[in-house]
Amino acid sequence: MKVFVVSLSLVFSLTGLYRINSAEATVQCHQLFLLKDVQRAWAIGEPRNAFPLDKWMQNLRKSRRLVYESKTDWQPGTEFLASNEGDWHLTPFDHKAADFMIAFGTNSAWEIAVDKKVKDLVIADWSPYPLLTHALLIAPLVRISSSARDLVLLLGGYLPEHVSQDKPFDQILEIVSDQRLHYLDPRRIEALLKHFSSRPEIKDEELEFLQHYFWSRSMFSEPLNNPMPSLRHPMFANIPYFFGHRYRQIPRSTVEQLSVLHNPENFKSLKRLFDENRISYALAEITNLNFYQSLRAQYPKSSSMVLSVTNIFDMDYAGLSFRGFQTLLKSLIPVFSVSPKKPLVVFRTANSSPPHKFYRYELQEEKDVPAQEPAGDVSIPEWLKKLGVALRH
Repeated sequence: MKVFVVSLSLVFSLTGLYRINSAEATVQCHQLFLLKDVQRAWAIGEPRNAFPLDKWMQNLRKSRRLVYESKTDWQPGTEFLASNEGDWHLTPFDHKAADFMIAFGTNSAWEIAVDKKVKDLVIADWSPYPLLTHALLIAPLVRISSSARDLVLLLGGYLPEHVSQDKPFDQILEIVSDQRLHYLDPRRIEALLKHFSSRPEIKDEELEFLQHYFWSRSMFSEPLNNPMPSLRHPMFANIPYFFGHRYRQIPRSTVEQLSVLHNPENFKSLKRLFDENRISYALAEITNLNFYQSLRAQYPKSSSMVLSVTNIFDMDYAGLSFRGFQTLLKSLIPVFSVSPKKPLVVFRTANSSPPHKFYRYELQEEKDVPAQEPAGDVSIPEWLKKLGVALRH
């Protein structure tokens, strides 16, 4: 059996996280949980092995934030990790408080959740990758960010203290969303990960995901470092681009009132959901009634419910259509015991490309389910039509 002896002083010197001399080493070793610190230090370097999907999901289960999981007919290449709907401000917000929200979408739910002042939010998808991105990439960065500026800069690969406070936020959005700047210098990645590893708010499983995600953006990256290899194109993992596209060109009045990135109070409200662990995740198909029944049992005290379905029923995935949307709403009325005193508010996006249409339905009884789809609202690009046909066969 081979035994390897490594000087603690050398390890700490290499990592740059601690500086101790030999006289202090014995005392400080008793004060620090050394193994954990060294493990986090190694998370700075480029990964040497791929991190399979089942391991990511296992980490999400361990976190106890995965409140529902079922087998889905998810097809690789159909997921969106973040919303890029630049006309989201046309959503018919109602400014009425609600207890609980289910959202098939990621950051597309943020403004609705903040406007509705929800106490709990469940992010759901039939693909695991949007859930993992929100839970292991976005969530830890929100928790360590004191402002939306910090969040956007960290997503873009910049340490906030290295960027002038005088730079306008819209200009920051423009810079970080520039696809030409997606790939990063390895030295910047190491500095970012060193910063992340020093933050106790970031859990080990989150740090490992951050390590794989940011090294996948290295200008010298190896394919095995990509934590999301099934995406249609690597640029679909460019979260800053999606954020920039969603928030850059919005009327100022709407920005000041509703945007979680432009309105400091709204960002604080969003951050509170993350900080207080009020956001959970579910791997489920949108038409799975067992999923909704499970949530009804897990959140029995919620008297006002919100559902956001983005434009899923317009994407033609697995044959979903407006008729399927109607069927779902009718099925949810008994599940959530919908009544005039306990309405179900539903937000829906129509069209899979701009201009989008945004709808709000308040269900108190079955007659409130929309009878027909408004004319001219569905526009499906040819590539989506072909993909939808492929998924049905």
